[in-house]
This record gives sequence, C-alpha cells and structure tokens, in this order.
Amino acid sequence: MSFYNAPGAQDALATMRQRTRAGLEAAAVLVTAGAGVGIAAFNRDSFSVTEQVSLGIVAAMAVLIAALVYRGRRNAYQAARTAADQQEHLTAVVEGTGVGLWESHVFERCLYVSDRWSQMIGLVRDCNQPLPNDAWRALVHPDDLALVDGVISDCIRNRDHVFQLDFRVRHAQGHWV
Repeated sequence: MSFYNAPGAQDALATMRQRTRAGLEAAAVLVTAGAGVGIAAFNRDSFSVTEQVSLGIVAAMAVLIAALVYRGRRNAYQAARTAADQQEHLTAVVEGTGVGLWESHVFERCLYVSDRWSQMIGLVRDCNQPLPNDAWRALVHPDDLALVDGVISDCIRNRDHVFQLDFRVRHAQGHWV
C-alpha cells in the first residue's frame, strides 16, 4: 500500500512567504547594484570600452550575488523547516514510547533530564533546570557506579555520542529501579 503525502495549506503558505521574502532580499541586492551603476552612468557623459566592460561585470556580479542570496535564504528556510519537522517527529516518538531522556553536559558537570525521566524515579523537578552531576551520581546504585563511570569515561575518550548501559537508580521512595 502506498500513501500520498501532500503538503498542508499552512506549509504551502509558509513556503510561499519564505520564497517571497528571499526573492525580495535578492531584488534588493539587484536594486542596490542597479542604483550604483545608474549613479555612475548619471555622473558621466560617455564611457570608454573598459568602463563599459567594468559596469557590465558589476551588473553581472550583482545578478550572481542576488541569485546566491535567494538560494542561500531558500536553503536556510528549508533547513529550518526540516529541523522543525524532525523535532516534531522526535517529540512524537518520545511521548508515544514513554521513555525518559537525559542529556549530559560534561564540561558544565550537569545533566538535563526530561519530565518523564523524573517521573520514572519519582522526582518532581523542573526539566529546564540542570541536575548537577553529584546529585545524579547520588541516585546511581553504589554497585553500578564504577561500571557507569567506566562507560562514560570511554565514551568521552572515544568521542562517542551513544552508548547503552543498564544500571539502577534510586527511586524517590527508596527502592531501586
């Protein structure tokens, strides 16, 4: 079975606005360059062949710059839309699976944990506030701490961003999960 996915009306409208904005920015580059060429022509009665070629090159460069501005803006808008779509997809996956997430900030010596992660271990906390490493380490089971430290050290040393490790942490009610 195949599915056809057509962009929604809001996406089409947003795309049209972004392309219009990029086109207007490119047009502004052309108008500015055209004004410069026009001012140069207005101040002179005649141009030598060399000056005419130079003005032609300036005009061609203006067109090229305008095209690059348009393309760069369009690509930036498209990248931002793709990132927003990926974030929306990731949020749906995380919420749908009920997993708890944490993100380590090694140099700041803290972690940011999701609301679901906090709920899983019975903590009530603001997920926008960092959890200091010492507070997190106090939650890890003492028998698992050396293994956790070793895996994290290997991850940092090898510049890996992903690892899998099962270990116990203390629930707010005192039992281990």
